[in-house]
Amino acid sequence: MGHFIEMTGREVPLPFKRHDVPKGQPNDDPYHLSGETLPGHPWLWSHARLHQVWAGPQRLWILCEDGLLKKFVAQGLPVHLIDRARGTLLISNKP
Repeated sequence: MGHFIEMTGREVPLPFKRHDVPKGQPNDDPYHLSGETLPGHPWLWSHARLHQVWAGPQRLWILCEDGLLKKFVAQGLPVHLIDRARGTLLISNKP
């Protein structure tokens, strides 16, 4: 809930749990924060924006699990595995 409050203004009503969502509620899960659910927030990128920047000249790093690396590879995005610690990977779009 704290992340939702930090990412939205006071004018945005607090979300309800999925099974209690009234009609017209814009975001029905306080933990479902992304560029898709809050497109106006500058810290959150949509998948489209991530893919656009990832394929561009700017270097990006992401801490992730194997699933995201495999997803990027399947989508044809350039992925460089920098390092791995247990189940966490550090990947970049540049070598």
